[in-house]
Amino acid sequence: MRFSTKTFLTNPYVTPVCAARACVSVSPIARLGTIVSRYGIPVALRAMSAPASLASRLAPLLPAFKKDDLEILTDLVVLVAYADGEIDATELEALRSAFETIYHSPLSLMVVKTLIGSAIDDIKAAGGDAFATRIGKDLAEHGKGEDGLRLAYALAGLTGGVSEDERERLVLLGEGAGLSDVRIEEIGREITTAA
Repeated sequence: MRFSTKTFLTNPYVTPVCAARACVSVSPIARLGTIVSRYGIPVALRAMSAPASLASRLAPLLPAFKKDDLEILTDLVVLVAYADGEIDATELEALRSAFETIYHSPLSLMVVKTLIGSAIDDIKAAGGDAFATRIGKDLAEHGKGEDGLRLAYALAGLTGGVSEDERERLVLLGEGAGLSDVRIEEIGREITTAA
C-alpha cells in the first residue's frame, strides 16, 4: 500500500513520516494494525537496539552502494528475510538493523514495518522467484550484482545459516544478475565462511 505526498499535503490532520519507498501517517494507528495483521509481524514487539553483529557484518558491504540503490537494497533485504513466507521477531529486528545501517539513521518501528509491507506487496504481486530474478537484474543494471549477492548472503546467514528457501532465492538473485552458478557458489562460500 503506497501513500502519496499529495494526500498528506491536503489533509491537515495527518502527520507524514516518509522513508525511501513509502510515506505513512503516524496518526491512524489502525493502519499499523493492518500492516501487522496482514504480514504477520508481531504487534507487541518492543523497540530494541540494533544487533551489533549485523551492523558489523553489513558495514564493509554497504560502501559499494549509493543513494540511488536504496530502493533495491530495501527490496533485497526483505526478499531474503521473507523467503520462507513470514517475518518473525528476529527477522524484524534484523531488518530494522539493516535499514538503520543502510539509511544511516534510527528508524521508528512503524517506518520499518511500512518498508517491509511495501516490499512484501511487491513480492506477492510478482511472485517470490520472479521478484528475486528482477532484483538481480536491477542490481546488474546498477553494476552491483556481486555486491548485492554478498549482502543477501550476509543477511541470510544471520539466523543460523542459509535455509533452503533462502538459498533458492539467492541463486535466482544471482542468475538474474547474470552470474554463473559457479560464481554464485563462490560468493556464498566466501560470505558464509567469513561469518
